[in-house]
Amino acid sequence: MSGPPTRPPCVCFWTFNLFCYGDGDTPEDHARYEMLHQLIRAGHARAAAAGDVFVLAVQELVARDPDDPASRPHRGRPIRHWFRARPDKARLAGHRLAQLAEATGLRYQYAPNKPAVGVGTKRFHTGLLWDEQITPAGGFITLPGTGPWDSMSMVGLDLDVGARTPVKHASHHAPADGMNLRADGAERVLKAMTDARGYRPGVLGQDGNSTSADWIPLHKLDTEHGEADTWVQYEPDPYLINPVTGEPVRWRRSFANQCTVTRDREGHRTWQADRRPGEVLFEGGLYDSAAALRMLPWQPTVGHWPGDLDGPRRLDITRITKEVVPALISCEVISTAPIPTIPISVIRQQRSIDPKKASDHLAFETCYNPAMISRECTI
Repeated sequence: MSGPPTRPPCVCFWTFNLFCYGDGDTPEDHARYEMLHQLIRAGHARAAAAGDVFVLAVQELVARDPDDPASRPHRGRPIRHWFRARPDKARLAGHRLAQLAEATGLRYQYAPNKPAVGVGTKRFHTGLLWDEQITPAGGFITLPGTGPWDSMSMVGLDLDVGARTPVKHASHHAPADGMNLRADGAERVLKAMTDARGYRPGVLGQDGNSTSADWIPLHKLDTEHGEADTWVQYEPDPYLINPVTGEPVRWRRSFANQCTVTRDREGHRTWQADRRPGEVLFEGGLYDSAAALRMLPWQPTVGHWPGDLDGPRRLDITRITKEVVPALISCEVISTAPIPTIPISVIRQQRSIDPKKASDHLAFETCYNPAMISRECTI
């Protein structure tokens, strides 16, 4: 006999950069894709076992333009033949999302033949998937990059998850290069998520490719005007101090597209993380769920992949509007395979999944109770 539920039904929201999903066609590539599928199915099964619903925001669905010189033949077929059946990049991006949905048992069309995919200017695209208990409720939006060098992609969709009103869920992938592009893109994302026209409470999963800038109250401080909070930034600067070991970080050339750098008259270099994108989102009312819940210990989502020498960082973040803050239940980095309450044979299979071998990013899960979303809508 099962005991009473420990918490009310929730929405389990994952944001997950899939690392070039669909870009390779080797046996090793397909083995990694299947590992991604198993990991997502495990997360979905764990949510279902708890009586929760599941929403997935993904980044790095790969679809290239047919004339992209970086395109490669697949299984010996010439490029023009590979793209003949799907000559349009948007159609191919939708096909990638359909492949992921079929492999994970999730839904992906917000209307007949309309995949919830955000087509970027370059090869990386974003997508949304959800389980069968959730109903799309309109409000579909996409944001591509603003020019040929801006690889930004975003997709958003209102979903009926049992709240008083539909909740906008979105996936955003910021450019890996271009600090100014990331800051400018953050303004566009903020506008899309908080526009007064058709405003909804919102949940945004993002690979922001930058350092979060949310502030949190640390403790009470006595002042001449009474007690006041002392505020600190939740996110450590991973380019100054290694957040895991606590050791100082030496300068690397790769920091140049992540940090603001200055030199004094003697040529001594100082640097710090460029937090402008996070500042735009935080001050504009999109809050980091980990900071809102004071998630401790701090956990990285990148830095584990071979060849990533920049150390542990948390680039994958769920951002929420003000109304969703009271509804937050939990959040975590998926660094081990989720173990749902299912037959032992399935559990054994999932324990063999290593998330750190599935992608160069770890998935980030945020759970919220839709019934607790605030009625207030502050624009």
